[in-house]
Amino acid sequence: MTMKFLFWFSFIILFYVYMGYWLILYVLSKTKKKGHKINKNLEPKIFEPNVSLVIPVHNEEDVIVQKLKNALSLDYPSQKLEIVVASDNSNDKTVEIVKGYITKQLPLVKLFDFKKRRGKMAVLNESVRKLNSDIIVFTDANAMFKKDVIRKLVSHFADEDIGCVCGAKTITRGENIEKCEGIYWRFENSLKLAESEFGSCCGADGSIYAVRRELYPFPRDDRLIMDDFAVSLGIIAGDKRVIFEKEAVSYETPSATSLDEFRRKTRIMIGAIGAIVGVIHELPLHTILFQLISHKILRWAGGLFMVILFISNLFVYHPFLILQIIFYSFALSGFIFETQNSERKTQNYFYVPYYFCLTNIAQIVGLVKYIKGERSPEWGKVERHDVGDIS
Repeated sequence: MTMKFLFWFSFIILFYVYMGYWLILYVLSKTKKKGHKINKNLEPKIFEPNVSLVIPVHNEEDVIVQKLKNALSLDYPSQKLEIVVASDNSNDKTVEIVKGYITKQLPLVKLFDFKKRRGKMAVLNESVRKLNSDIIVFTDANAMFKKDVIRKLVSHFADEDIGCVCGAKTITRGENIEKCEGIYWRFENSLKLAESEFGSCCGADGSIYAVRRELYPFPRDDRLIMDDFAVSLGIIAGDKRVIFEKEAVSYETPSATSLDEFRRKTRIMIGAIGAIVGVIHELPLHTILFQLISHKILRWAGGLFMVILFISNLFVYHPFLILQIIFYSFALSGFIFETQNSERKTQNYFYVPYYFCLTNIAQIVGLVKYIKGERSPEWGKVERHDVGDIS
């Protein structure tokens, strides 16, 4: 009886996380849609607040030139936009390259060269303290924007109830497992859109999100915390909404290898737990608890429920066991193809199970590391494919 209960309980949880929650959100977003004012920059009332585009970096010499060129090409009044590169004690050519872009021409390029390495969250906190703009847009060095991104993001701040706007991360290039990351982000963006229409997203993405400077929550920075998640929750704790703008698009390439992706997701898990622990007592749980549990907490525990589901089914012998064995066999095949560096393009029916399992295992490892106290705030660079031209 115990194993049968564990089997069905795990099955229901996993179904809810990956299908049920999306269906519920879809219905809620259509029946209880919470709108807000959006300024379309139409005459005579043009809404163009001062904007700081903040790019935190640590040893990004490979992409910083393209990032700066991309930022300087954005469609926003140059006198109202500043581009701020905040270096966390970079020891390559990043700082030297940025200095070459510092001129009196608009938009202004600024450099905050922090000599003591403290981690991304500390870099963002110190940078915000130095800024006076109305809106701060945060991004990563490897994230390239469409030209109209700033306008798409800031238009929502015409409504005083909006505290944070996150854009849509899109994965470009890559084959095999890299395509699975793109599938993941399409699913993730659809959830954020539905959550946004219902009330608030429970998390932005670090590659593209904007906040009102006056509402920036200054999360603690003495341990590993995912800045985007911590800032989002801090905005919600201040009784403001976090919404998703699907047309504000940021392009990124995938991690170079599955090992890089595994390490990245492990750190994300550690940082995300730290963010929740840091602000959970301040959140208006009556409005965000549903999304937080469904979108984040239960999904992070998905790997544990997958293990329970499989082990319990070895005793229950439900016919679903055959599908489980096939699924994990495909995942193992994907792992073998990946580790052998096969040049032959393998069908997604191998790599989707592999990526799914890799993600869930990384989350389990991240949970274990968090419990063990491995929470260094310093970030590590993730190797990615070349960014290329997005125009």
